[in-house]
Amino acid sequence: MTAHARIARARWPTAACAALGALALAACAVGPDFKRPEAPAAQGYTDATLPQVTVASDAAHGDAQQFAAGGRLQRQWWTLFHSEPLDRLIEQALRDSPTVASAQAALRQAREGLAAERGATWPSVSGQASVQREQFAGASIGQPGTFLFTLYNASVNVSYTLDVFGGIRRQLEALQAQVDNADYQLQATYLALTSNLATTAIREASLRAQIRATEAWKASSTLWAKRRLAASSRPNACTVSRPSMVSPAATRSVSSTFSRMRLAEAT
Repeated sequence: MTAHARIARARWPTAACAALGALALAACAVGPDFKRPEAPAAQGYTDATLPQVTVASDAAHGDAQQFAAGGRLQRQWWTLFHSEPLDRLIEQALRDSPTVASAQAALRQAREGLAAERGATWPSVSGQASVQREQFAGASIGQPGTFLFTLYNASVNVSYTLDVFGGIRRQLEALQAQVDNADYQLQATYLALTSNLATTAIREASLRAQIRATEAWKASSTLWAKRRLAASSRPNACTVSRPSMVSPAATRSVSSTFSRMRLAEAT
């Protein structure tokens, strides 16, 4: 056995130990593994148990309804009302809402931060090249004349950060959690805005219908009062007291409904 063979054989255990040590360090990670917390034990949003089915009525769309806990709902749930004005209202609100725009920007920022941090897990490669045209005086080496030549330089640098203790992986996990949180915040913003708009629009439509019904009743009451007054003014007609042309209850009902409608529009 030659001397080189003996030296190579002696170095083999050292190299093997170094490789095993590197693998062991690479398997280590900074901090404990993430464990999802347990869901709360509450089964509902109220202390008392809600009825499974609502009471049906004879009005339009008065069928009995039921609440399906944990059910899946389509993203554009308001289209189930089949109301084009409501669809246009919500689409315009989602397009022009600064709250939605802010939530979208926060989600984009979180995603860009995650993408930037992922670059740390890849090798970094850089290179440069240069060309120089130089003139060399021959007198410096005892030669007559001058010499022209072109000098080319090129270099490549490759570097890689070893995530020995898992610090980069933990940072990626934290940034991914921030992305998920920003996404949930955006979904909550969508849901809060669309539900508030739908509730307000339905309430306003209900109040307008109440105003129309009250005004119709007010008009019929006025017409009835005029007819009674005309009948009492005929000859040989019995004398009756002059009734009020407008019922005070009708006036108060219209005023109250107008006030509630203005409050709904303000919210």
